[in-house]
Amino acid sequence: MNGRWWSATKIVNVCALVAGCTAVGAPPLPDVSDPLPLDRGTVLDLSGHMDIGEGLLPFQLHLTVVSEGASEGVIEIPGAGIDGSATAKMGRTRFVLVARYGEDGCRGTLTFEGRRQLADSEYTGPVTVEDCTGTVSGSARLAWRPVH
Repeated sequence: MNGRWWSATKIVNVCALVAGCTAVGAPPLPDVSDPLPLDRGTVLDLSGHMDIGEGLLPFQLHLTVVSEGASEGVIEIPGAGIDGSATAKMGRTRFVLVARYGEDGCRGTLTFEGRRQLADSEYTGPVTVEDCTGTVSGSARLAWRPVH
């Protein structure tokens, strides 16, 4: 394995092993210009994967719409044992996500800004993971579907 993959894996796993990765608050997000017309209380399950090295790391988002285009919930990265809080703005062509995880000793932030074509159900774009061990960047894909 090259050093980049080891660093990406370490960033994700160190928090899980050392800090426990409990949820903490997330900052406000920029508005999207074309919010999806989803009713408040609509539950969204999103699944995706990120490539921040030599392999794909699957993740899940479970979000509830709190206002037009805005949602809150949790992110789960099962392969790394990470659970954290997530806030997102979801538009027809743009999806912005900020997720926070960790304890005071090693708080982490995951940011994703995806774009999609209107005919697609997947957002793709850059992802950055940053915590006390450093920062790694890569790409991510995220598919969504309303649950109810």
